[in-house]
Amino acid sequence: MANGRSNSTTDLIWCTGQKLRQHLDHVQPPDTLVMVLVALIVGVGTGLGAVLFVWLLR
Repeated sequence: MANGRSNSTTDLIWCTGQKLRQHLDHVQPPDTLVMVLVALIVGVGTGLGAVLFVWLLR
């Protein structure tokens, strides 16, 4: 960090991401499975964002 201090939340996210990447490298899931899972996550996130947006407009 610029001020020499680390943020515990950032460290937790970084560590979790690192462990997830290591696990995925070890398991080696098929590319299509990864693409489908990412598409589902993006789709659900977009749907929830649209519902939240409409709710905020009311």
